[in-house]
Amino acid sequence: MERYLLAFDFDNTIAQTFVPSPNNLGVLEVHDYVVKDIFGEKGLTIYKNKLQGLQNRAPLELVHQLLTQECSETLKDCALEFLRTKAESLNGQVPKDKGIPLDLNLRPLDQVLTELFVRTKLLYLLSEVGQKFPDSRIWPQPTNGFLEFWETVTTINSQSDFRIDTAIISSGHENFIRKTFSVWGIDCPNILVTDDDIRAKKYPQQLNRRVKPGVFPFALAHHEWLRMQALTDCHFDINYASAIRDRIVYFGDDPQKDGMLAENSGVSYGQFGSLAWQHLYNNQFAFDDWCDPAYALKSHQTYLQVGMPIAEAFIY
Repeated sequence: MERYLLAFDFDNTIAQTFVPSPNNLGVLEVHDYVVKDIFGEKGLTIYKNKLQGLQNRAPLELVHQLLTQECSETLKDCALEFLRTKAESLNGQVPKDKGIPLDLNLRPLDQVLTELFVRTKLLYLLSEVGQKFPDSRIWPQPTNGFLEFWETVTTINSQSDFRIDTAIISSGHENFIRKTFSVWGIDCPNILVTDDDIRAKKYPQQLNRRVKPGVFPFALAHHEWLRMQALTDCHFDINYASAIRDRIVYFGDDPQKDGMLAENSGVSYGQFGSLAWQHLYNNQFAFDDWCDPAYALKSHQTYLQVGMPIAEAFIY
């Protein structure tokens, strides 16, 4: 059976998490609160004015940049006090086998403070998932046409002679993503690689390899997809693993973080956002409604079942 992998960013690609919840808390607002909670007013001022806000940074990336400012000692002291007083209240925000302990005897300061940052952020966000707007819509809302796209993938998998596997590769967090899919009433993707997985890894140590557009998050998802097909360990074939990259497409909303991740990983890229359905260049395409790639998948099923590269379904 031919197999394909559709991999996705999460925030602003699958879910409208930058749109505030009914309690006026979205990803951007929560980051403001968390930076202030941990690093104080001084940290919040630097975050907003010098770092220009979140800018799609992963948690480790953001904490590292805050800790390398001129007033870093002041920010560290504030963060250490928050760690001392709040650590015990933050258990349970990430899966037990993910993340790292909030213990400076076990991990370096920047890693522990990143874990502190993530757990504090999730303390705010998890309680917002499923909150209802006055018109009964729930937060967060899916992006335009995503539920229809997901139904298309589900239907194809139940009726076709080929398999479409799915993955999320995101600097977001597993509990938040799983809860969002649950309140939408749909199955979560087959593979999740989130910041929770990356924080738990000691290697690679270089920051630019651990976060998008570094390829390490993609490599974890690719390995898990091979494992699902029993193609790792004693069955591993590096040539086949490389060859089937033309069966993979990565969807995201940020051409620098997501688009470059796809390019660096040697896979096709779908840019969700402001551009209507069009071919950009090479194996990259753009769209603003998930119904467009859904239609492309439905239209090319005959070719996909004989192993056509996935980019051809979306571009030609």
